[in-house]
Amino acid sequence: MHTQSLLHQVLQMPQVYLFMRELEEALAKEQEARAKYYELMDAHKRVEFINGEITTTILDSDKHNMISQRIAKVLQKYIETNQLGTLFVADAHVFLTRNTYIPDICFFSKEKTKYFTPKQTKYPAPDLVIEIISRFSERIDKMIKFVDYEAHQIPEYWIVDPERGFVEQYHYDKTEYEMILKTNHGTLRSFAIKGFEVSIEAIFDSELTKKTL
Repeated sequence: MHTQSLLHQVLQMPQVYLFMRELEEALAKEQEARAKYYELMDAHKRVEFINGEITTTILDSDKHNMISQRIAKVLQKYIETNQLGTLFVADAHVFLTRNTYIPDICFFSKEKTKYFTPKQTKYPAPDLVIEIISRFSERIDKMIKFVDYEAHQIPEYWIVDPERGFVEQYHYDKTEYEMILKTNHGTLRSFAIKGFEVSIEAIFDSELTKKTL
């Protein structure tokens, strides 16, 4: 649901001021919980803060890790060769307005990384986010994170399904995400990483990944 539509619904409520008071109290408690999350960041690297709750990321399978590594290798080589920016693999705490995520893979352009510092631990919205779904994370990746990434106008979002061998690619266009593709074959061309393209089959096949590299 878009912000304007939700706002319209709230304004139709006769008790809107009471609702706002309760909402402010709930958000204040949520910020207290988020402060506790900060304390856990170093000790538990794969911990996210989502809608008021501290959530531990569960890696579902070795296949998840292998696909993540394949995508990261191909991207990293292209980004470094062309000096386009910085790639993080499961180690960037992305701080959005309400929630804090650790994307499986995310990319920041040179325009953003020039403001980064060596000791930085909190990062802004990336230019590209890639989430590799599992049975534990599918709802969060496809619903909560999707809406949040869209609301923060992250230019590009890939959802990779290691079990079905599918990739979904979304591009932010004016007000919302546009689905560019959802397929298990063909070529994926990035919007955020200029000139980058990869065979979707190579993401799921180690030999094809080697050829791509």
